[in-house]
Amino acid sequence: MQERIIKIYRTTIGSQYYHYNCNKLAEDLNDLGVTAIMTPAYDETGPHYPSSFLKKSETPPYLPQLVKALKQYNIRTILTAPIFHDPQYFDAHPDRAPVDQLGNPFQPTDWYKPVCPSDREFRELRLRQLRELLRIMKPDGLSLDFIRFPLFWETLDYTQPGTAIPEFCFCSRCLKAFQITMHVALSDHESSAKAATQILQTFPTKWHEWKGRVIKSFVKKTFSLARQLSLETSPILHFIPLDGPAFPFDVQQRLGQRLAALSPEVDTIHPLLYHQVLQQSPGWVHQYIQYLAQTTHKHILPAIQAGRIYKPAELPLSEFLEVVHLALLPPSRGVAIFSYDLLCPSSHANPRESEGFQRLKALFSHTGRG
Repeated sequence: MQERIIKIYRTTIGSQYYHYNCNKLAEDLNDLGVTAIMTPAYDETGPHYPSSFLKKSETPPYLPQLVKALKQYNIRTILTAPIFHDPQYFDAHPDRAPVDQLGNPFQPTDWYKPVCPSDREFRELRLRQLRELLRIMKPDGLSLDFIRFPLFWETLDYTQPGTAIPEFCFCSRCLKAFQITMHVALSDHESSAKAATQILQTFPTKWHEWKGRVIKSFVKKTFSLARQLSLETSPILHFIPLDGPAFPFDVQQRLGQRLAALSPEVDTIHPLLYHQVLQQSPGWVHQYIQYLAQTTHKHILPAIQAGRIYKPAELPLSEFLEVVHLALLPPSRGVAIFSYDLLCPSSHANPRESEGFQRLKALFSHTGRG
């Protein structure tokens, strides 16, 4: 069955129109024709489920009520777990900010505050949190977001060569772990900039292999938790699509998202095919889905944008609907739309009265769910 998924955020549920009325939201989603939602289990305000050890969220723990309301309509819940992005941890540990190849600590960019993936204390905290989340919520699917080394990819100029894209992380912790794991000796590991120059000139293959191991080990541990708890939670991986024929540089190596290593650990790969953000044509969406399916032999569940994201030009509704159609073509497993807020941008009006809602509903009805 092809999935018709829409991404739901706290801003949607807590909007003036819904005001945490989960039954009302579930009824509207059923009318739209979705088969599942994707929604974060936690964000910068805290957890959206009743956690026993995390700081309470500023908003009510609405996830149990939302899941219950959705089940009335057989709508599944896929929880997204932001992994190496945590504003609270970032602010509390400024000395642990990821470091780029020039020796500069990461500067907060808009909402994005990444955590170094080799930070052992943070990794243990996240694993403890994920174990609790899986035990309490028992989601239909769990998708790992920000499961990579840092990069604020949404605002990059993709017409520039790949060397213009920053690379992380050359902090002292990463440099030490790299040397020990890969049996490499750096001539100057006290200076992040000098160490980065030596690594990228002399040991680039080993460096990117090590980064891939750091990411894979966390992915593997996370989804083994679900098996230990005897849950039938589908493992899904958020993926930044900066590879393939459209890009003359391979950023995946820098992010530690090595497909050959990660694919065996998951059921589904979830590429964020925001074509306008990535300066690509609508046709690229289907081409990339084909490329990724052939490369990984996994289910491909693409995410597409429903409106303008970090670009001055608006995304025409007709172009969005064209991309929905292209994203649903085989071998796609379905489509996940980012997001309900972009589809129905008014926080106080009835979403069913918006043109985007009605035209997407008609498209979902026309293409069917099989």
